[in-house]
Amino acid sequence: MAGSEHIIRPGTERDPDCLALATKQGTAIPNRRALENPPVVLRAAIEMMATQHPDARLRSISSTYNCTGMVLASRRTTIDPKELDWILKEDGYVGRDRSEVEVGDIVVYRSQPDGEPRHVAFVVAKKINRATGEIELECLSKWGDGGEYFHSETYLPTVYGSHREFYSERKTA
Repeated sequence: MAGSEHIIRPGTERDPDCLALATKQGTAIPNRRALENPPVVLRAAIEMMATQHPDARLRSISSTYNCTGMVLASRRTTIDPKELDWILKEDGYVGRDRSEVEVGDIVVYRSQPDGEPRHVAFVVAKKINRATGEIELECLSKWGDGGEYFHSETYLPTVYGSHREFYSERKTA
């Protein structure tokens, strides 16, 4: 299996080597667990991102999960971002206006409004810019098979898309 050296198994509900992962409604979530990249590869990923995105701040580095696995599976596996829409629906997430976003909500990135999800991030800070009065969101997301980075909501690799949607599972009385 050339090119899949890091994949343990492709991850289905009957696969003993994937995580038993399901939505709140009980639907199995396909996932795959990956082996850690060698330290030299992880260091190269850090150096590349430091050059390409100097304003992003590294939190942690691991190749064993992706952005969706970070947000929905506690950093334990890789879940295809294309699965996000139905997972969020079955988990009770609802769309929010940007002005309603709170810390702990998530941002879903797409290349276009009706496109498939390409990336997801946690909102970790919400501030008001005193000079402009604008809301500024700081996010934490996993960039590829490299590191987790703190970044502004719009400062991330362009491959993830620039169209943003906001979701929350918050419940109110």
